[in-house]
Amino acid sequence: MARPDENINFFSERFKTVRKSVGISIKELSTISSISLMTLYRYENGSSIPRSLSSWKVLAEGHGMTLAEYMDALFGIKNLQLEESIKQLEGKFSNLEKNLKGCPLMDKDNSS
Repeated sequence: MARPDENINFFSERFKTVRKSVGISIKELSTISSISLMTLYRYENGSSIPRSLSSWKVLAEGHGMTLAEYMDALFGIKNLQLEESIKQLEGKFSNLEKNLKGCPLMDKDNSS
């Protein structure tokens, strides 16, 4: 399990990488997001992280992204959600197959 300081360092590196990949300076991000330059510097040097949903949303918008896109860019969250959605769909299809067992239409298709 990662130590808290390793998680913060991971975040600070990803935060900086995503900002640079979008092509905005830290000063531009501060202006766009209305988050103080000092706070953004703290995020980038690993001495702080966003602590509220509203901060995450403002950062996402400042990067020109939805919150989901921003979380994916930072942490690969969307990929995890997609995997979970696939598991849920597989479960629903399995339940559907069980519920349709014995249905004349299903038996007819299986005998061909």
